[in-house]
Amino acid sequence: MNRDQTLDIIKGIGIILMVVGHSGAPDYVHDIIYTFHMPLFFIASGWFFSELNLEDSKGFAMRKIKSIYFPYWKWCVIFLLLHNVFYSVGIINSAYGASNSSVSHWYSIKDVVVHAVDFTFRMNGYDGYLLGAYWFIRSLLWGSLLLCFSSTIMCRVTKLQKSTIICSVTAISGVLGGAISFFNMHIPFWPQGGYREMMAVFFIGMGYMLRKSVWWKQRYMIIVFVIIIPTSLFVEPTKLATTSTFVMWLLIPFTGLAGYALVYKFSNVIAQSQGKIADCLSYIGRQTFYIMTFHFLMFKPASLLKTYIYDMDWKMIGCHPVIPPEGDNWYWIVYTLTSLILSLGMARIMESIPYLKLK
Repeated sequence: MNRDQTLDIIKGIGIILMVVGHSGAPDYVHDIIYTFHMPLFFIASGWFFSELNLEDSKGFAMRKIKSIYFPYWKWCVIFLLLHNVFYSVGIINSAYGASNSSVSHWYSIKDVVVHAVDFTFRMNGYDGYLLGAYWFIRSLLWGSLLLCFSSTIMCRVTKLQKSTIICSVTAISGVLGGAISFFNMHIPFWPQGGYREMMAVFFIGMGYMLRKSVWWKQRYMIIVFVIIIPTSLFVEPTKLATTSTFVMWLLIPFTGLAGYALVYKFSNVIAQSQGKIADCLSYIGRQTFYIMTFHFLMFKPASLLKTYIYDMDWKMIGCHPVIPPEGDNWYWIVYTLTSLILSLGMARIMESIPYLKLK
């Protein structure tokens, strides 16, 4: 399948919304974004999922490991080795915002080994502050592999069509996510309980199904999708969290679908314009991994500037992810712009270094 600029723009909008969601934006902005922005990425990934993957599940797995796991592992190692440097200069510190003991102290050799083993074999133990968004990378990889291998196994034991099997695995995973949420269960040895991974399978499968259907593209559905998100906020603000309630689980398939459909329609219009805005958003969409990797770190210059403007203790740059707003609700815009610009700058630098670029 040829690369569709619409999908790049969708991911560009999604990653911008992710940065805004972490920037200390007003609650109403934050709550709207969280209803759909992470499902949006899973659905966009599932858009490219094909029945052909079931015929070569090993090849599919190797491609995913190469494109997702290896870059994930590489940057986990780099940030782990830089942890004591970040701690020494105050970017992370025990004075402000360091409620997680994994980042509130100088790492010993034992700490380094423990974290390295954890993120290598369980995709856990990465820097919980500066790489906090990496839970998505783990969920994307496991969600993709679970969808593919579960569907492949069902193909071998049933005579159902591949498309029917993929849809069935999608539905089953969604139900399992609901069970984990309802009974407050945790899958043994699975980082963060497994809820996000089950829902990743569900949304990736949803992306596969949306590509094959047109009902959601009808004009009248725009009204339905626009109504769904504010209605869900009235019932209960939802997000793809490890501590999701059963009501949040019930709502997020609808808000995820609604958000994706609206962003898709908007992105499609932008893509058809073939202007600078389309090129810019498309480029941002192709740099999502780098932005996900660097955006927390790139909040720090804006935090340092804020400590100067408001005469704060400079160590407050250690607040995660940003210095909490106190009557300065506009400052989230500064955080968003500086983080995006600096992260894109880091992406350009990394792409020029053979051993650090993604491919």
